[in-house]
Amino acid sequence: MIAPGTFVYDVFRPLGSPGLLLALFLIFYLDATVVPTFPEFFTALIYLAHPGILFAVMMLAVLSAGEFLGISTLYFAVLHADIPEWLSGRMKRYTSFFVLGDERMILMNRITPVIPYLGAFIATCNWSFRRSVFYNFIGGIAKYTAIILLATIFLTVFSNALLADSAVLIAVIILIVISWTYSLVKRRA
Repeated sequence: MIAPGTFVYDVFRPLGSPGLLLALFLIFYLDATVVPTFPEFFTALIYLAHPGILFAVMMLAVLSAGEFLGISTLYFAVLHADIPEWLSGRMKRYTSFFVLGDERMILMNRITPVIPYLGAFIATCNWSFRRSVFYNFIGGIAKYTAIILLATIFLTVFSNALLADSAVLIAVIILIVISWTYSLVKRRA
């Protein structure tokens, strides 16, 4: 089975920079709505395909737009849907286990992904949509800028481009695994 992010990347990659940006948008949109796509990995992969400051800025704008539209889509779908009481009750209880039980939790979610389908939680938990989007935007810019800076550092440090690419992707995969492991531990605690 082909992962959704890989499929999107493979389809649009031949279109060059515009295709990579479109792939990035779709990967973030899908990740924010219904399908986990490991956007951290694809952020690094796409940046490595076309490193540079201007492209990095365009990437941050595109991924922010994709994520915003994905969260908004899910938020408004859940807001206007008839969610079963048992499900909304479980979602509210789930968020009450965390120290930050409101929108600020979204910032923590950038480090440890403990809230899947963020738009649904924003609607179900009656969080402020504006504040939630703001926290998500700030946290996203910080996280993905850090990934791009890491890639830039590795590209500068290693003289061999293949070695630099490999080091960046391995570092991002390690960060994803650590983050997911930590989130599983936090959910069970």
